[in-house]
Amino acid sequence: RELLFEEAATAEDVGPGDFFLDDSGAGELVLHVHPPSDPERSVLTFLNVGSGLEMRSESIYLYPARHHVCSRERVEKAAKSIERELLQQKAALRGRGDEAAADRLEEIVRGDLQLLRETGHCRGIENYSFHLSGRAAGSQPYTLLDWFDEDLLVVLDESHITIPQISAMYFGDRARKEKLVKHGFRLPSAMENRPLTSEEFWGSVSQTVFLSATPHAREKVWSSNAAREAGRPVEVPEMVIRPTFCLDPVISVHSKKDGVLEDVLRQLASQEERNEKTIILTVSKRDAEEMTTYLQEEGGVRCSYIHSDLNATERAQVLQNLQVGEISAVVGVNLLREGLDLPEVSLVLVLDADVMGFLRSETSLIQAVGRAARHREGRAVFYADQVTEAMATCIEETERRRSIQLEYNRANSLTPRTTRSSSMSSIFEIMGEDIQAEQRRISAFNSNSSRASSDEEIQIPHVELKEIAGVLPSAPGVYFFKSADGADRKSALRGLASDLGLESPPTRIEAFDCSHLQ
Repeated sequence: RELLFEEAATAEDVGPGDFFLDDSGAGELVLHVHPPSDPERSVLTFLNVGSGLEMRSESIYLYPARHHVCSRERVEKAAKSIERELLQQKAALRGRGDEAAADRLEEIVRGDLQLLRETGHCRGIENYSFHLSGRAAGSQPYTLLDWFDEDLLVVLDESHITIPQISAMYFGDRARKEKLVKHGFRLPSAMENRPLTSEEFWGSVSQTVFLSATPHAREKVWSSNAAREAGRPVEVPEMVIRPTFCLDPVISVHSKKDGVLEDVLRQLASQEERNEKTIILTVSKRDAEEMTTYLQEEGGVRCSYIHSDLNATERAQVLQNLQVGEISAVVGVNLLREGLDLPEVSLVLVLDADVMGFLRSETSLIQAVGRAARHREGRAVFYADQVTEAMATCIEETERRRSIQLEYNRANSLTPRTTRSSSMSSIFEIMGEDIQAEQRRISAFNSNSSRASSDEEIQIPHVELKEIAGVLPSAPGVYFFKSADGADRKSALRGLASDLGLESPPTRIEAFDCSHLQ
Protein backbone atom coordinates (compact mmCIF):
# COMPACT_ATOMS: atom_id res chain seq x y z
CA ARG A 1 0.00 0.00 0.00
CA GLU A 2 1.20 3.51 -0.78
CA LEU A 3 0.88 6.43 1.60
CA LEU A 4 -0.24 9.54 -0.25
CA PHE A 5 0.46 12.83 1.43
CA GLU A 6 0.92 16.49 0.63
CA GLU A 7 3.95 18.63 1.39
CA ALA A 8 4.01 22.40 0.97
CA ALA A 9 6.84 24.91 1.34
CA THR A 10 7.15 28.63 0.76
CA ALA A 11 10.04 31.04 0.29
CA GLU A 12 9.53 34.77 -0.01
CA ASP A 13 12.79 35.48 -1.87
CA VAL A 14 12.42 32.90 -4.64
CA GLY A 15 12.01 34.48 -8.06
CA PRO A 16 10.84 33.09 -11.42
CA GLY A 17 13.01 30.15 -12.49
CA ASP A 18 14.77 29.88 -9.12
CA PHE A 19 14.86 26.81 -6.88
CA PHE A 20 15.51 26.46 -3.20
CA LEU A 21 16.28 23.54 -0.91
CA ASP A 22 14.52 22.97 2.36
CA ASP A 23 16.75 20.58 4.30
CA SER A 24 14.44 20.26 7.28
CA GLY A 25 13.15 16.96 5.93
CA ALA A 26 9.66 15.56 5.98
CA GLY A 27 8.84 13.63 9.09
CA GLU A 28 7.25 10.21 8.94
CA LEU A 29 4.17 9.23 10.87
CA VAL A 30 3.19 5.60 11.21
CA LEU A 31 -0.05 4.56 12.86
CA HIS A 32 -0.64 1.10 14.21
CA VAL A 33 -4.30 0.45 15.01
CA HIS A 34 -5.00 -2.38 17.41
CA PRO A 35 -7.99 -4.59 16.54
CA PRO A 36 -11.05 -4.39 18.82
CA SER A 37 -10.17 -7.77 20.30
CA ASP A 38 -6.90 -6.37 21.64
CA PRO A 39 -7.22 -5.80 25.39
CA GLU A 40 -5.22 -2.57 25.15
CA ARG A 41 -7.91 -1.04 22.94
CA SER A 42 -5.67 1.85 21.87
CA VAL A 43 -4.13 3.41 18.79
CA LEU A 44 -0.34 3.14 18.93
CA THR A 45 1.34 6.09 17.22
CA PHE A 46 5.05 6.06 16.35
CA LEU A 47 6.55 9.50 15.79
CA ASN A 48 9.79 9.97 13.81
CA VAL A 49 10.43 6.40 12.81
CA GLY A 50 13.90 5.30 13.82
CA SER A 51 14.14 7.69 16.75
CA GLY A 52 12.53 5.30 19.17
CA LEU A 53 9.93 7.85 20.21
CA GLU A 54 6.39 6.62 20.42
CA MET A 55 3.05 7.73 21.78
CA ARG A 56 -0.05 5.79 22.71
CA SER A 57 -3.49 7.27 22.25
CA GLU A 58 -7.04 6.00 22.48
CA SER A 59 -8.12 8.08 19.50
CA ILE A 60 -6.76 10.00 16.56
CA TYR A 61 -8.45 12.39 14.13
CA LEU A 62 -8.58 11.49 10.44
CA TYR A 63 -10.13 14.13 8.21
CA PRO A 64 -12.12 12.49 5.37
CA ALA A 65 -12.64 15.73 3.43
CA ARG A 66 -8.93 15.97 2.65
CA HIS A 67 -8.28 12.80 0.69
CA HIS A 68 -10.14 9.99 -1.01
CA VAL A 69 -8.46 6.73 -0.05
CA CYS A 70 -8.47 4.73 -3.27
CA SER A 71 -6.24 2.10 -4.76
CA ARG A 72 -4.14 2.95 -7.80
CA GLU A 73 -6.35 0.69 -9.90
CA ARG A 74 -9.54 2.49 -8.83
CA VAL A 75 -7.98 5.90 -9.52
CA GLU A 76 -6.99 4.83 -13.02
CA LYS A 77 -10.42 3.37 -13.69
CA ALA A 78 -12.02 6.60 -12.49
CA ALA A 79 -9.64 8.66 -14.64
CA LYS A 80 -10.71 6.81 -17.77
CA SER A 81 -14.36 7.34 -16.87
CA ILE A 82 -13.68 11.05 -16.30
CA GLU A 83 -11.98 11.30 -19.70
CA ARG A 84 -15.00 9.76 -21.41
CA GLU A 85 -17.34 12.24 -19.73
CA LEU A 86 -14.98 15.08 -20.63
CA LEU A 87 -15.15 14.19 -24.32
CA GLN A 88 -18.94 14.03 -24.21
CA GLN A 89 -19.30 17.36 -22.37
CA LYS A 90 -16.80 19.10 -24.65
CA ALA A 91 -18.79 18.00 -27.66
CA ALA A 92 -22.00 19.26 -26.04
CA LEU A 93 -20.47 22.67 -25.25
CA ARG A 94 -19.04 23.06 -28.74
CA GLY A 95 -22.34 21.91 -30.19
CA ARG A 96 -24.01 24.96 -28.70
CA GLY A 97 -21.18 27.21 -29.86
CA ASP A 98 -19.49 27.80 -26.51
CA GLU A 99 -15.85 27.23 -27.45
CA ALA A 100 -14.52 29.17 -24.45
CA ALA A 101 -16.38 26.94 -21.99
CA ALA A 102 -15.17 23.80 -23.78
CA ASP A 103 -11.54 24.96 -23.67
CA ARG A 104 -11.90 25.97 -20.03
CA LEU A 105 -13.31 22.57 -19.09
CA GLU A 106 -10.53 20.78 -20.99
CA GLU A 107 -7.86 22.74 -19.15
CA ILE A 108 -9.34 22.27 -15.69
CA VAL A 109 -10.14 18.56 -16.00
CA ARG A 110 -6.85 17.65 -17.72
CA GLY A 111 -4.94 19.36 -14.92
CA ASP A 112 -6.97 17.48 -12.30
CA LEU A 113 -6.44 14.17 -14.09
CA GLN A 114 -2.69 14.70 -14.16
CA LEU A 115 -2.64 15.30 -10.41
CA LEU A 116 -4.92 12.34 -9.76
CA ARG A 117 -2.66 9.98 -11.68
CA GLU A 118 0.55 11.32 -10.17
CA THR A 119 -0.46 11.91 -6.54
CA GLY A 120 -3.90 10.35 -6.14
CA HIS A 121 -5.33 13.73 -5.17
CA CYS A 122 -6.32 17.09 -6.65
CA ARG A 123 -8.14 20.19 -5.48
CA GLY A 124 -11.87 19.63 -5.56
CA ILE A 125 -11.45 15.85 -5.71
CA GLU A 126 -14.93 15.49 -4.22
CA ASN A 127 -16.35 16.66 -7.54
CA TYR A 128 -15.08 13.41 -9.05
CA SER A 129 -16.49 11.24 -6.25
CA PHE A 130 -19.12 9.87 -8.64
CA HIS A 131 -16.37 8.25 -10.70
CA LEU A 132 -14.17 7.30 -7.74
CA SER A 133 -16.98 5.61 -5.79
CA GLY A 134 -18.62 3.95 -8.78
CA ARG A 135 -22.12 4.96 -7.69
CA ALA A 136 -25.06 4.74 -10.04
CA ALA A 137 -26.31 8.03 -11.46
CA GLY A 138 -29.02 9.55 -9.27
CA SER A 139 -28.35 7.25 -6.32
CA GLN A 140 -28.22 8.55 -2.76
CA PRO A 141 -24.74 9.88 -1.92
CA TYR A 142 -22.75 8.54 1.01
CA THR A 143 -22.98 10.68 4.15
CA LEU A 144 -22.11 10.41 7.84
CA LEU A 145 -25.64 9.16 8.48
CA ASP A 146 -24.62 5.88 6.81
CA TRP A 147 -22.26 5.18 9.71
CA PHE A 148 -25.01 5.16 12.35
CA ASP A 149 -27.31 2.32 13.35
CA GLU A 150 -31.05 2.31 12.76
CA ASP A 151 -31.74 3.53 16.30
CA LEU A 152 -30.01 6.86 15.61
CA LEU A 153 -31.56 9.82 17.46
CA VAL A 154 -31.28 13.19 15.69
CA VAL A 155 -31.77 16.41 17.66
CA LEU A 156 -32.56 19.47 15.50
CA ASP A 157 -32.01 22.71 17.38
CA GLU A 158 -33.90 25.78 16.11
CA SER A 159 -36.00 23.38 14.03
CA HIS A 160 -38.13 26.15 12.53
CA ILE A 161 -34.95 27.23 10.69
CA THR A 162 -33.17 23.88 10.35
CA ILE A 163 -35.94 21.92 8.62
CA PRO A 164 -36.30 24.33 5.67
CA GLN A 165 -32.51 24.33 5.34
CA ILE A 166 -32.49 20.58 4.77
CA SER A 167 -34.41 21.08 1.55
CA ALA A 168 -32.60 24.31 0.69
CA MET A 169 -29.17 22.66 0.85
CA TYR A 170 -29.93 20.37 -2.07
CA PHE A 171 -31.56 22.98 -4.28
CA GLY A 172 -28.94 25.63 -3.49
CA ASP A 173 -26.07 23.25 -4.24
CA ARG A 174 -27.67 22.14 -7.50
CA ALA A 175 -28.36 25.69 -8.69
CA ARG A 176 -24.73 26.65 -8.11
CA LYS A 177 -23.28 23.61 -9.85
CA GLU A 178 -25.61 23.89 -12.82
CA LYS A 179 -24.03 27.27 -13.54
CA LEU A 180 -20.52 25.86 -13.15
CA VAL A 181 -21.34 23.02 -15.54
CA LYS A 182 -22.99 25.36 -18.02
CA HIS A 183 -19.92 27.58 -18.24
CA GLY A 184 -17.29 24.84 -18.33
CA PHE A 185 -15.94 24.88 -14.79
CA ARG A 186 -17.15 21.39 -13.86
CA LEU A 187 -18.32 18.14 -15.42
CA PRO A 188 -22.02 17.27 -15.10
CA SER A 189 -21.11 14.41 -12.74
CA ALA A 190 -20.04 17.03 -10.17
CA MET A 191 -23.75 17.45 -9.41
CA GLU A 192 -23.75 13.89 -8.06
CA ASN A 193 -21.58 15.15 -5.20
CA ARG A 194 -24.47 16.75 -3.38
CA PRO A 195 -26.34 17.04 -0.08
CA LEU A 196 -29.22 14.70 0.62
CA THR A 197 -32.65 15.66 -0.58
CA SER A 198 -35.33 16.17 2.06
CA GLU A 199 -36.84 12.77 1.25
CA GLU A 200 -33.44 11.03 1.49
CA PHE A 201 -32.65 12.71 4.81
CA TRP A 202 -35.89 11.75 6.51
CA GLY A 203 -35.60 8.25 5.04
CA SER A 204 -32.24 7.89 6.82
CA VAL A 205 -33.51 9.08 10.21
CA SER A 206 -35.84 7.05 12.40
CA GLN A 207 -36.07 9.26 15.52
CA THR A 208 -35.99 13.03 15.73
CA VAL A 209 -36.34 15.60 18.51
CA PHE A 210 -37.27 19.11 17.40
CA LEU A 211 -36.18 22.01 19.61
CA SER A 212 -37.56 25.48 19.00
CA ALA A 213 -39.08 28.41 20.85
CA THR A 214 -41.30 28.93 17.80
CA PRO A 215 -42.07 25.51 16.30
CA HIS A 216 -43.71 25.43 12.91
CA ALA A 217 -47.02 23.65 12.45
CA ARG A 218 -45.24 20.82 10.62
CA GLU A 219 -43.18 19.90 13.70
CA LYS A 220 -46.34 19.73 15.80
CA VAL A 221 -48.16 17.62 13.21
CA TRP A 222 -45.23 15.23 12.80
CA SER A 223 -44.87 14.87 16.59
CA SER A 224 -48.61 14.23 17.00
CA ASN A 225 -48.64 11.63 14.23
CA ALA A 226 -45.61 9.86 15.71
CA ALA A 227 -47.27 9.80 19.13
CA ARG A 228 -50.45 8.30 17.71
CA GLU A 229 -48.53 5.61 15.84
CA ALA A 230 -46.66 4.72 19.04
CA GLY A 231 -49.88 4.66 21.07
CA ARG A 232 -48.80 7.54 23.30
CA PRO A 233 -50.79 10.63 24.31
CA VAL A 234 -50.66 13.40 21.73
CA GLU A 235 -48.63 16.02 23.56
CA VAL A 236 -45.80 18.36 22.64
CA PRO A 237 -43.64 18.82 25.75
CA GLU A 238 -42.68 22.38 26.64
CA MET A 239 -39.53 23.63 28.35
CA VAL A 240 -40.92 26.92 29.62
CA ILE A 241 -39.08 27.11 32.95
CA ARG A 242 -35.55 28.48 32.61
CA PRO A 243 -32.66 27.45 34.90
CA THR A 244 -32.40 31.12 35.93
CA PHE A 245 -36.19 31.25 36.57
CA CYS A 246 -36.41 34.45 34.49
CA LEU A 247 -39.81 35.30 33.05
CA ASP A 248 -40.58 36.06 29.44
CA PRO A 249 -40.30 39.82 28.82
CA VAL A 250 -43.17 42.22 29.39
CA ILE A 251 -44.38 43.54 26.02
CA SER A 252 -45.79 47.03 25.55
CA VAL A 253 -47.06 48.69 22.37
CA HIS A 254 -46.19 52.35 21.69
CA SER A 255 -47.85 54.32 18.93
CA LYS A 256 -45.59 55.59 16.17
CA LYS A 257 -47.61 58.81 16.13
CA ASP A 258 -46.22 59.78 19.53
CA GLY A 259 -42.69 60.12 18.17
CA VAL A 260 -40.58 57.01 17.80
CA LEU A 261 -37.14 58.62 17.81
CA GLU A 262 -37.82 60.68 20.92
CA ASP A 263 -39.18 57.66 22.77
CA VAL A 264 -36.20 55.54 21.74
CA LEU A 265 -33.84 58.16 23.17
CA ARG A 266 -35.81 58.22 26.44
CA GLN A 267 -35.71 54.43 26.67
CA LEU A 268 -31.96 54.36 26.04
CA ALA A 269 -31.30 57.09 28.62
CA SER A 270 -33.18 55.04 31.21
CA GLN A 271 -31.20 51.94 30.23
CA GLU A 272 -27.92 53.83 30.54
CA GLU A 273 -28.79 54.86 34.10
CA ARG A 274 -29.29 51.20 35.04
CA ASN A 275 -26.21 50.09 33.08
CA GLU A 276 -28.34 47.72 31.02
CA LYS A 277 -28.01 46.93 27.32
CA THR A 278 -30.50 47.34 24.47
CA ILE A 279 -31.20 45.79 21.08
CA ILE A 280 -33.03 47.86 18.46
CA LEU A 281 -34.53 46.07 15.45
CA THR A 282 -35.25 47.84 12.16
CA VAL A 283 -36.69 46.49 8.90
CA SER A 284 -33.78 47.38 6.58
CA LYS A 285 -30.02 47.82 6.62
CA ARG A 286 -30.35 51.46 5.64
CA ASP A 287 -32.70 52.08 8.55
CA ALA A 288 -30.19 50.45 10.90
CA GLU A 289 -27.38 52.69 9.70
CA GLU A 290 -29.47 55.87 9.80
CA MET A 291 -30.84 55.04 13.26
CA THR A 292 -27.30 54.45 14.53
CA THR A 293 -26.13 57.79 13.14
CA TYR A 294 -29.11 59.60 14.68
CA LEU A 295 -28.61 58.05 18.11
CA GLN A 296 -24.90 58.85 18.10
CA GLU A 297 -25.22 62.43 16.88
CA GLU A 298 -28.47 63.53 18.53
CA GLY A 299 -28.42 61.54 21.73
CA GLY A 300 -24.75 60.76 22.26
CA VAL A 301 -25.65 57.07 22.54
CA ARG A 302 -22.79 54.58 22.45
CA CYS A 303 -24.15 52.23 19.79
CA SER A 304 -23.24 50.32 16.62
CA TYR A 305 -25.22 48.76 13.81
CA ILE A 306 -24.94 45.18 12.69
CA HIS A 307 -26.19 43.63 9.45
CA SER A 308 -25.13 41.34 6.61
CA ASP A 309 -22.76 43.88 5.01
CA LEU A 310 -20.41 43.35 7.95
CA ASN A 311 -18.27 40.23 7.81
CA ALA A 312 -18.37 37.56 10.50
CA THR A 313 -15.50 38.97 12.55
CA GLU A 314 -16.93 42.48 12.43
CA ARG A 315 -20.37 41.29 13.57
CA ALA A 316 -18.87 39.27 16.40
CA GLN A 317 -16.73 42.24 17.43
CA VAL A 318 -19.82 44.47 17.72
CA LEU A 319 -21.52 41.93 19.98
CA GLN A 320 -18.33 41.57 22.02
CA ASN A 321 -18.25 45.35 22.49
CA LEU A 322 -21.84 45.22 23.74
CA GLN A 323 -20.99 42.51 26.26
CA VAL A 324 -17.94 44.27 27.70
CA GLY A 325 -19.70 47.64 27.90
CA GLU A 326 -17.90 49.61 25.19
CA ILE A 327 -21.33 50.26 23.66
CA SER A 328 -24.76 50.18 25.27
CA ALA A 329 -26.97 49.39 22.26
CA VAL A 330 -26.89 47.47 18.99
CA VAL A 331 -29.09 48.33 16.02
CA GLY A 332 -29.78 45.40 13.68
CA VAL A 333 -32.15 43.85 11.18
CA ASN A 334 -32.41 40.07 11.09
CA LEU A 335 -29.17 38.89 12.64
CA LEU A 336 -30.30 39.19 16.25
CA ARG A 337 -32.99 36.53 16.36
CA GLU A 338 -31.96 32.89 16.70
CA GLY A 339 -29.35 31.56 19.09
CA LEU A 340 -27.95 34.86 20.38
CA ASP A 341 -27.05 34.66 24.06
CA LEU A 342 -26.69 38.17 25.49
CA PRO A 343 -27.85 38.16 29.13
CA GLU A 344 -26.78 41.81 29.46
CA VAL A 345 -29.69 42.83 27.20
CA SER A 346 -32.80 43.78 29.16
CA LEU A 347 -34.69 45.73 26.47
CA VAL A 348 -35.63 45.00 22.86
CA LEU A 349 -37.10 47.83 20.79
CA VAL A 350 -38.92 46.62 17.66
CA LEU A 351 -39.45 49.45 15.17
CA ASP A 352 -42.29 49.19 12.63
CA ALA A 353 -43.67 46.14 14.42
CA ASP A 354 -46.89 46.36 12.40
CA VAL A 355 -45.18 46.04 9.01
CA MET A 356 -46.32 42.93 7.15
CA GLY A 357 -43.59 40.51 6.12
CA PHE A 358 -41.09 37.92 7.25
CA LEU A 359 -39.20 40.22 9.61
CA ARG A 360 -42.38 40.94 11.58
CA SER A 361 -44.02 37.53 11.46
CA GLU A 362 -45.18 35.71 14.57
CA THR A 363 -42.00 33.63 14.63
CA SER A 364 -39.69 36.60 14.12
CA LEU A 365 -41.37 38.67 16.83
CA ILE A 366 -41.26 35.88 19.42
CA GLN A 367 -37.59 35.25 18.63
CA ALA A 368 -36.85 38.99 18.86
CA VAL A 369 -38.59 39.35 22.22
CA GLY A 370 -36.69 36.31 23.46
CA ARG A 371 -33.40 38.22 23.22
CA ALA A 372 -34.38 39.97 26.47
CA ALA A 373 -35.59 36.82 28.22
CA ARG A 374 -32.22 36.09 29.82
CA HIS A 375 -32.44 39.21 32.00
CA ARG A 376 -34.59 39.33 35.15
CA GLU A 377 -35.95 42.76 34.11
CA GLY A 378 -36.45 41.83 30.47
CA ARG A 379 -39.00 43.81 28.48
CA ALA A 380 -39.85 44.63 24.86
CA VAL A 381 -41.47 47.59 23.12
CA PHE A 382 -43.36 47.31 19.82
CA TYR A 383 -43.67 50.57 17.88
CA ALA A 384 -46.85 50.28 15.82
CA ASP A 385 -50.00 52.12 14.82
CA GLN A 386 -52.07 48.93 14.80
CA VAL A 387 -51.87 45.51 16.40
CA THR A 388 -51.36 42.97 13.64
CA GLU A 389 -52.29 39.31 13.92
CA ALA A 390 -48.61 38.43 14.31
CA MET A 391 -48.21 40.96 17.13
CA ALA A 392 -51.34 39.72 18.88
CA THR A 393 -50.20 36.09 18.66
CA CYS A 394 -46.74 37.00 19.96
CA ILE A 395 -48.17 38.96 22.90
CA GLU A 396 -50.66 36.22 23.74
CA GLU A 397 -48.04 33.45 23.62
CA THR A 398 -45.58 35.48 25.69
CA GLU A 399 -48.22 36.19 28.34
CA ARG A 400 -49.16 32.49 28.44
CA ARG A 401 -45.57 31.51 29.10
CA ARG A 402 -45.12 34.31 31.66
CA SER A 403 -48.11 33.10 33.64
CA ILE A 404 -46.73 29.54 33.76
CA GLN A 405 -43.29 30.77 34.83
CA LEU A 406 -44.69 33.16 37.43
CA GLU A 407 -46.90 30.49 38.99
CA TYR A 408 -43.96 28.04 39.12
CA ASN A 409 -41.72 30.61 40.83
CA ARG A 410 -44.43 31.47 43.39
CA ALA A 411 -45.16 27.83 44.15
CA ASN A 412 -41.48 27.06 44.70
CA SER A 413 -40.39 30.38 46.27
CA LEU A 414 -37.91 31.04 43.48
CA THR A 415 -36.36 34.37 42.54
CA PRO A 416 -35.32 35.10 38.94
CA ARG A 417 -31.64 35.87 38.46
CA THR A 418 -29.70 37.26 35.52
CA THR A 419 -26.81 35.20 34.20
CA ARG A 420 -23.53 36.81 33.27
CA SER A 421 -21.44 36.28 30.18
CA SER A 422 -18.28 34.27 30.47
CA SER A 423 -15.14 36.26 31.27
CA MET A 424 -13.17 34.05 28.91
CA SER A 425 -10.97 35.95 26.45
CA SER A 426 -12.63 36.51 23.12
CA ILE A 427 -11.23 35.32 19.81
CA PHE A 428 -10.28 38.93 19.09
CA GLU A 429 -8.08 39.10 22.17
CA ILE A 430 -6.42 35.77 21.34
CA MET A 431 -5.99 36.29 17.59
CA GLY A 432 -6.21 40.06 17.34
CA GLU A 433 -2.96 40.60 15.43
CA ASP A 434 -3.66 37.78 12.96
CA ILE A 435 -7.17 39.07 12.28
CA GLN A 436 -5.95 42.62 11.72
CA ALA A 437 -3.21 41.44 9.35
CA GLU A 438 -5.72 39.40 7.35
CA GLN A 439 -8.06 42.37 7.14
CA ARG A 440 -5.21 44.57 5.85
CA ARG A 441 -4.31 42.06 3.13
CA ILE A 442 -7.90 41.69 1.97
CA SER A 443 -8.41 45.44 2.02
CA ALA A 444 -5.24 45.96 -0.02
CA PHE A 445 -6.33 43.46 -2.63
CA ASN A 446 -9.89 44.74 -2.83
CA SER A 447 -8.73 48.33 -3.29
CA ASN A 448 -6.85 47.30 -6.41
CA SER A 449 -9.12 44.62 -7.85
CA SER A 450 -11.97 47.15 -7.88
CA ARG A 451 -10.03 49.06 -10.54
CA ALA A 452 -9.98 46.09 -12.90
CA SER A 453 -13.29 46.70 -14.66
CA SER A 454 -11.63 47.62 -18.00
CA ASP A 455 -8.97 46.07 -20.19
CA GLU A 456 -6.56 48.91 -19.43
CA GLU A 457 -3.34 47.93 -17.69
CA ILE A 458 -3.39 48.81 -14.02
CA GLN A 459 -0.40 49.83 -11.91
CA ILE A 460 -0.24 48.57 -8.35
CA PRO A 461 1.76 50.73 -5.91
CA HIS A 462 4.83 48.93 -4.56
CA VAL A 463 3.80 49.79 -1.02
CA GLU A 464 0.70 47.61 -1.48
CA LEU A 465 2.40 44.86 -3.50
CA LYS A 466 3.54 42.78 -0.54
CA GLU A 467 0.09 42.77 1.04
CA ILE A 468 -1.53 41.76 -2.25
CA ALA A 469 1.01 39.06 -3.08
CA GLY A 470 0.54 37.61 0.39
CA VAL A 471 -3.21 37.24 0.12
CA LEU A 472 -3.66 36.17 -3.51
CA PRO A 473 -2.73 32.47 -3.15
CA SER A 474 -5.35 31.86 -0.47
CA ALA A 475 -8.00 34.53 -0.84
CA PRO A 476 -11.44 33.11 -1.64
CA GLY A 477 -12.98 34.62 -4.73
CA VAL A 478 -9.70 35.37 -6.50
CA TYR A 479 -9.87 34.01 -10.02
CA PHE A 480 -9.47 35.26 -13.56
CA PHE A 481 -13.09 35.14 -14.59
CA LYS A 482 -15.23 37.96 -13.27
CA SER A 483 -18.27 35.70 -13.39
CA ALA A 484 -19.27 32.32 -14.75
CA ASP A 485 -20.18 33.85 -18.10
CA GLY A 486 -16.47 34.04 -18.93
CA ALA A 487 -15.71 37.76 -18.58
CA ASP A 488 -11.88 37.78 -18.48
CA ARG A 489 -10.10 39.54 -15.63
CA LYS A 490 -6.50 38.83 -16.58
CA SER A 491 -5.93 42.55 -17.18
CA ALA A 492 -6.31 43.07 -13.44
CA LEU A 493 -3.03 41.21 -12.90
CA ARG A 494 -0.82 42.74 -15.59
CA GLY A 495 0.71 45.34 -13.33
CA LEU A 496 1.19 42.75 -10.58
CA ALA A 497 2.87 40.32 -13.01
CA SER A 498 5.23 43.07 -14.14
CA ASP A 499 6.22 44.02 -10.61
CA LEU A 500 6.78 40.37 -9.68
CA GLY A 501 9.09 39.88 -12.65
CA LEU A 502 6.81 37.54 -14.57
CA GLU A 503 6.93 37.68 -18.35
CA SER A 504 3.14 37.58 -18.54
CA PRO A 505 0.16 37.06 -16.25
CA PRO A 506 -0.54 33.41 -15.33
CA THR A 507 -2.93 31.76 -17.75
CA ARG A 508 -4.03 28.71 -15.80
CA ILE A 509 -7.04 29.20 -13.60
CA GLU A 510 -5.45 26.82 -11.05
CA ALA A 511 -2.66 29.34 -10.51
CA PHE A 512 -4.90 30.91 -7.91
CA ASP A 513 -7.09 29.15 -5.40
CA CYS A 514 -10.34 28.33 -7.20
CA SER A 515 -11.50 25.56 -4.90
CA HIS A 516 -14.64 27.61 -4.15
CA LEU A 517 -15.75 26.88 -7.74
CA GLN A 518 -16.18 23.20 -6.85
